Amino acid sequence: MSNSLFDVEKLQAENDRSLRIAELSALIQRYQKSYYNGEGEISDAEFDALWDELKSLDPDNAILHSVGADSGNFEKIRHIMPMGSQEKAADPEQFLAWAKKHSYPEYLVEYKLDGASLELQYEHGLLRRAVTRGDGSVGDDITANARKMNGVLPVLLCDGKTVDYTGGIRGEVIMTHSVHKNFFSDKANCRNAANGLMKRKDGEGCENLTLITYDAFASDGKQPFSDEEEKILWLNKCGFTVVPLKICTAPQEVIDYRASVMDIRKKLEYDIDGLVVKERTIRYEDAARARPDRQIAFKFSLEEAVSVLRKVEWSINGGTYTPVAVFDEVLLNGTTVQRASLANPDTMRALGVKIGCKVVVVKRGEIIPKIETAIHENSGTESEIPVPEKCEVCGSALSDEGSRLFCPNKNCGKRILHQLLKWVNVVDIRDLGESLVEALFKSGRVRCISDFYTLTTAELTPFFLNEESIAAEKKSLGAEKVIKSIKSRVNMSLSVFVAG
Repeated sequence: MSNSLFDVEKLQAENDRSLRIAELSALIQRYQKSYYNGEGEISDAEFDALWDELKSLDPDNAILHSVGADSGNFEKIRHIMPMGSQEKAADPEQFLAWAKKHSYPEYLVEYKLDGASLELQYEHGLLRRAVTRGDGSVGDDITANARKMNGVLPVLLCDGKTVDYTGGIRGEVIMTHSVHKNFFSDKANCRNAANGLMKRKDGEGCENLTLITYDAFASDGKQPFSDEEEKILWLNKCGFTVVPLKICTAPQEVIDYRASVMDIRKKLEYDIDGLVVKERTIRYEDAARARPDRQIAFKFSLEEAVSVLRKVEWSINGGTYTPVAVFDEVLLNGTTVQRASLANPDTMRALGVKIGCKVVVVKRGEIIPKIETAIHENSGTESEIPVPEKCEVCGSALSDEGSRLFCPNKNCGKRILHQLLKWVNVVDIRDLGESLVEALFKSGRVRCISDFYTLTTAELTPFFLNEESIAAEKKSLGAEKVIKSIKSRVNMSLSVFVAG
């Protein structure tokens, strides 16, 4: 009977999972279509959440290995170079997990532009076609529109001579913030506005768009570059606007660079939503995959913000001192945040935080905010964080073990009171409240756990009744209730005793 019940529950769970996979697939297809046709309905963060959920439920789902399709208003053209999707990391932990499997001597890092992908197809240096991303293999021919865009070169020239290049050049069509503000403020964002303009049949407004390039592949003849850095330099030499390139030698350096870019992100003239991290060697076979493995999109998140550390306060719990960062207010997940735990002295030192430095603050899901990275600008305004040396209660020299800063004096009043409160909480003496425990401790009546069990109703009555009521010999129901609660917790399991 129990086995049958188990099977029914298992079938129900599997059915629920299948229904959710189908729902996620339909939603992702819908939002992909609206995104690629310039009418994005949801934010990138919301789309990424749907994508991640589907990936966790059904990692081999075909939707995860495809991209959206364009409208049917233009002639369809096959790409020279595949224009698939990228693996992504939403936070430093995910990036480090990827980097552990992809250990490179150097990590080449570029801005991940938040626009619309476009492939320019050249024959012997002359522009023949401009093709949108489409389904990753075939896209719309918008050549007439692309010729009006800033950064789209009709002829590849170097030193005044035509470059004999046949192949594809890939870039991102973006709208600058100033153009959006002055001409297209009715559109939700720059990306949606750019998507809509580049696919207009009459091409009107395309002169307000700009192409920034980052990839190239010669379909005829030898590649004019030998690695990813040379590729960017070659594109720039031909006259294209290119993405900024940063070369890092370790994963942590990539994380630190991401933090610094997050800090200047709002000052850029165009939108970016992360970084693209790849190795120096060009891997054509990997790039041809629908979802290349050897590069990753290290995205920004709505759950992260950059602020300035103003001071560090020390929270005292028992005899343990915990550093708490206080920074300029930031908005995370719809909540204003100004404080975050630094855990302990070791964590604080490892982060390298200083008063006045910029910090990346994170709050993912429902967890407590924390400092993830420090950004140092060597402005001369930063100062070291003072660490307490003496217990503020008993005056004893604090013991700094790195993972813990604490008062070693076992007779310290703060430590004793903490132990008393912990016992009451673990043993669950419900009517013995914190304020009463503190009052009993302050009076000297309770100095150790066993003192709780020698209390009498008469001793507790003054904590509940005033002098007039006591003189009238009134009984205290509150005092009686506390004594009853204490007596109900005389017997307990060994595990509760040890925990208390």
